[in-house]
Amino acid sequence: MAQFITTGSVNYNNLRLAIRAATSGALNNQTIDIGTGLYDIRSSDTVLTPIPNPDPLALRNPNTFARFGAKTLTFSGSGSSNDPTISTIITGNARIYTNQSDRSSGVPVGITINRLRLSYGEVFTGYTSPNGSGYILQSGVKQYGAGGLTGITSRIGTVSLDGVTFAGVHTGAVGNNGGAPYGNYMDVAVGTSLTFNKINVALTGQGGGTYFANNPTGYGSAFLLANGPQITVTNSTFDEAGYRNALSLWGASGFETNVTIFKNTFTRTANQGIRTAGETLSRVKGSVTENTFEQGAYLDLQNLDLPSTFPTDPDPTNGLGIANNTFTLLNGGYGVVVRNGQSVTNLANLVIEFNAFNGGLAVLNQISTPNSVLTFGTNTVNGVAYVALQVGGTGADTITGTSDKEWIAGGGGNDDITTNGGDDAIVFSDFASVDTVRGFSSSCTIQLEDAVFTTPGLLSQANNGLDLDLFYNSNKFATLVGLAGQNVVGTPQIVFF
Repeated sequence: MAQFITTGSVNYNNLRLAIRAATSGALNNQTIDIGTGLYDIRSSDTVLTPIPNPDPLALRNPNTFARFGAKTLTFSGSGSSNDPTISTIITGNARIYTNQSDRSSGVPVGITINRLRLSYGEVFTGYTSPNGSGYILQSGVKQYGAGGLTGITSRIGTVSLDGVTFAGVHTGAVGNNGGAPYGNYMDVAVGTSLTFNKINVALTGQGGGTYFANNPTGYGSAFLLANGPQITVTNSTFDEAGYRNALSLWGASGFETNVTIFKNTFTRTANQGIRTAGETLSRVKGSVTENTFEQGAYLDLQNLDLPSTFPTDPDPTNGLGIANNTFTLLNGGYGVVVRNGQSVTNLANLVIEFNAFNGGLAVLNQISTPNSVLTFGTNTVNGVAYVALQVGGTGADTITGTSDKEWIAGGGGNDDITTNGGDDAIVFSDFASVDTVRGFSSSCTIQLEDAVFTTPGLLSQANNGLDLDLFYNSNKFATLVGLAGQNVVGTPQIVFF
């Protein structure tokens, strides 16, 4: 049973009455304090048999927090946002606000929710909690058509969630354009400034349970689509077991999006695998720091083109910094993907440094233009610190190293790689092309992704004039210039990762 629901100095036993009281007066900013206990958002404190509620607002809108007009409202549960169990539980397929259902009563100035557990499809004695469907929160998402940006829906001024858990079974809502690139079955979609702190997402049932059966690696199923001016996500945990990815953060030309992604964990307790999209950042700037990516989660960089995206922005750098993160990768996976269609010149302010990549490929560059080599700073890959990462694209690249210790991945295409005396790792994730490696010495290693190079016994070598060719299953994938007669295969210079 609920202990109390308070608006100002008045106690209520019904969330609908409390919301109405908070929004009916002249004051713009009101707080509703909700005590420890279970509350049904549809009529609150309803046990076994639903109690008729005379409030017409409850009848019109039985499961929403926020049909309260152009006001600012704060909902606060009991306890501390540091408590992972959250002792104030809201059942009944609660939605926070959606334009489609709630806008007719006015667009809220701001919504703040603190220390609540929103439960979907979970069973509590005396309480029903139907499986959720539709948006949990939707406001102000930019609309796109064939000609680009066509408008923006009415949006809340600010949205802030702190210490909120989303748990149970929730289908989500079909996203913009019915799929690619925005995704299906999203739960939260906002085009306003958003703050998530200490959020725990543990929802399953995306796509009504058919998502993984019908489209296990395809488009769909982002928990959050956001393209507001400032998106801040900190100290949160996203279980992507029921999702393609957790975050899809999109800017648009003329609409600057700044992101702060700090100290979050992106994981998958089930349905682990390499999805077609990771935590997607497109046309944004800002920072991604001290996060953990594991069990198939990764960063997905699309259409950054950082210096030219926001021509009216007074900040000319428009950088995106990815630093001090930990990537624990699945076999055949990757930590950061740079998608095709971007310009290397315009990615000069993309910084990737001081990260730890464990397993898989640290950075995958999919840019197809020849000589699209991306260079990043100091990172640790599989326990080894490298002064720089040099990453070629899918075309033919010329990569020139330095005397420092570097991690060099040519990528696709027939690449020409020069080590220049460093203790370098030359990385191969396929054997469909042939890279020429110059300056390979006894302190260098050939590193082979074991999701592709699955059988060490299929490696071989053969002299080719003054050079040494390397083969996998009779497919030549590398020529080591000037190393004829030397033995590389079967030595510690071959490393599988």
